[in-house]
Amino acid sequence: MEKIKCFGFDMDYTLAVYKSPEYESLGFELTVERLVSIGYPQELLSFAYDSTFPTRGLVFDTLYGNLLKVDAYGNLLVCAHGFNFIR
Repeated sequence: MEKIKCFGFDMDYTLAVYKSPEYESLGFELTVERLVSIGYPQELLSFAYDSTFPTRGLVFDTLYGNLLKVDAYGNLLVCAHGFNFIR
């Protein structure tokens, strides 16, 4: 896992029709449960999925712990560390 630089999910509706935001909410909940099960803090369970938070073009920077929102060309649009946006 330490060699993985980024990860993502391609929801392009080619093979399936997704129920949004239920699909994303389920993914969020399952991810949080898995993180806690492998040793991340229990406090993660107190977070709720926020459907207004951007989801397309997200990259998680594992080196610094930043969440990056990029456009189709890789240009940085938004950067957040936790729930704090970085300017």
